[in-house]
Amino acid sequence: MTPLKNKGVTPGIISFLCILLVFVLASLAAIALLSARQTHLTVEKSLENQQAYYTADLKALEIYEKVEIAYAQGNLPDAIDNTALTLSDESILSYNIPVRQDTNLNVSLLLENSITPINWSLEYTGSWKPDETLNVLIP
Repeated sequence: MTPLKNKGVTPGIISFLCILLVFVLASLAAIALLSARQTHLTVEKSLENQQAYYTADLKALEIYEKVEIAYAQGNLPDAIDNTALTLSDESILSYNIPVRQDTNLNVSLLLENSITPINWSLEYTGSWKPDETLNVLIP
């Protein structure tokens, strides 16, 4: 008579599956950690940009208030708080507030019977150089 052989799961396969499971879980944990770090850096950069914008916006509002007072008194200066004011022929007063090194907050005010803001927007002032390289196949 021949003895029956056990053809079920052997301890070697169970050990291999446990090691594989630990490796997969460690890999997923590392990916989650890197993703969380990148998200944190992105949020910090976004917060810095928002703080810079709101600081510039506050300065622009302060200048706007001073322009209202000066316009009501009938004398508009060429500059307020070291910010140059430009008056065009169409009664449009413009000024720029730096937000970051390469971004300005542009403000344009229509001076008629009252002062009406007509433009309050960000403008990118930096230079942009496109990457025109395309390495498809390098022998």
